[in-house]
Amino acid sequence: MTQDLAWFVGSSFGGVDDQTERFLRDGIWEISNPTPEDSRKVRSMLPGQRIAMKATFAQKNGLPFDNRGNKASVMRLKARGTITSNPDDGERVTVAWDTDFKPRDWYFYTYRRTIWEVRAGDPMADALIAFAFNDQPQDYELFLQNPFWAKRFGSTAPSDGPRVWIEKSLVAGRTDREEGQHAVGRALWSPQRSKDGRSIYANMLKVRRGDIVFHLTDNDAISHVSTVAENADESFVGLPDTDWAGQPAYRIALKDCITLSPALLRDFFLKTEPFASQLKELVESGARGLFYNSRLELNQGAYLTEVTPSLMAILNRAYQAFAGKTLPYAELDASTPMSEKADEPEAASTTDDYDLEEALEELFFETDLTRDILLLWQAKKTSSFKVPQGSASPSQRADWRTP
Repeated sequence: MTQDLAWFVGSSFGGVDDQTERFLRDGIWEISNPTPEDSRKVRSMLPGQRIAMKATFAQKNGLPFDNRGNKASVMRLKARGTITSNPDDGERVTVAWDTDFKPRDWYFYTYRRTIWEVRAGDPMADALIAFAFNDQPQDYELFLQNPFWAKRFGSTAPSDGPRVWIEKSLVAGRTDREEGQHAVGRALWSPQRSKDGRSIYANMLKVRRGDIVFHLTDNDAISHVSTVAENADESFVGLPDTDWAGQPAYRIALKDCITLSPALLRDFFLKTEPFASQLKELVESGARGLFYNSRLELNQGAYLTEVTPSLMAILNRAYQAFAGKTLPYAELDASTPMSEKADEPEAASTTDDYDLEEALEELFFETDLTRDILLLWQAKKTSSFKVPQGSASPSQRADWRTP
């Protein structure tokens, strides 16, 4: 049955010559210099089967889940369509491309070779097909709870303790933020994507119960501090009478809100010495994903950003000078190790910048097993061997032979 199988295919000749626009314009997909196995797969493509163009890469920052500082494999779906005919030349098929499709990123279960034949019937394959062709969201937990990925990303992976965040929110004139269950100190909420489709609110999915949130309100002052009560609710919908009404959104419940008295005025740390110079030096030293930039202005679109230990220390010193007392939870700076470089979205790369563990994610091989295989390969240059049964998924298990 045609719907039981889908094709995920590359669209760059030699990995550098992107053919996506030409394929879309000409209603085709083709491969350059195919191997015999590639040609066999192309000939097996049937009219009515679904096909998607992809690009794979590794990404560490700007992910929509808590990656705990590890790189994750990403497969960007660039286009999708339905195969309409196959001339049986082993190089090309004609395709009715979906002109309304917008690129989407899929995580964990990826494949870097040019042609990937995905058959329905396996939970991960079913999830990928539903994501690519039925617009279903990816269930990250399906993968985060899988033993293979849980070692690096799952809830059982080591945690550094509570993290500290700054919410930058406009409150005045917004009824939802001034009172009620969505008010400052009672909840964080944001759309899931910006109006131009960017995932600038991905940090909402990294927040965990017990984290601390400082609230910078109306671009004027840090006025409140709260504790996270629950992880993000991804089923939330943008509130009526807001710019994001009816849109898919995130909501994070808060508790134990403290009103700072006095509030820490923005100008007192961004325009007052020595704090202004210290903050500028922090940016110039390489810290990223902050709520302000090197010009000591607030970053546009930076709704929720992490507070690094150095940033926390500077803000606390500013508050001590301004108010004669320490900020709530300032002791986390000394007791809790946190990354000095908060995550921020970065440009995707289609280069083969993978280390061994990242490459193995696509084969589901254990690192120790693969190192043993490589040592054996080096020791027996003319040998031929097979990957042990159970070491890879059925669709990816294959004979390995040395040249």
